[in-house]
Amino acid sequence: MESNPFHQITLDCLINKKHRGKILGTNNDNNKVNQEERNLYSERVLNLAKHLLDLSADTDDIYSDVKDSYETFLSFTIQFLKDLDEKERNTTIDDEYIDSSEYTEAEEESQLHVEENPVTLVKGPFDNFISVKSLPTNKKKYGKK
Repeated sequence: MESNPFHQITLDCLINKKHRGKILGTNNDNNKVNQEERNLYSERVLNLAKHLLDLSADTDDIYSDVKDSYETFLSFTIQFLKDLDEKERNTTIDDEYIDSSEYTEAEEESQLHVEENPVTLVKGPFDNFISVKSLPTNKKKYGKK
């Protein structure tokens, strides 16, 4: 890569951190924490997260990078949870969908807006290609059999 400061600023500020290693040809797997360190520091990390979550707590002794990273983590986590809630809400709405077989015949006719007098259409050039079918009506006939 060139040593131009403009290119370095672009790489530092505008490029996704995940893809930066691909562009620069370096491997960023060094940032991942191994399982042994996770197990060793897990309790202290959780305590620090609880401390940072408490807005009234004194955080002067904590590095600004840690605070900024935690705020980024918190905002992404909240957005993730909002998305999960929205997905769950949509699933619940889909589950509450009313089955059309539960309608009575009168409700079904009002839903379909069936007209008693069908409209007659003027013949056009495409009538040979179009087949028109009417909806079946369930009219009850009264009188002698």
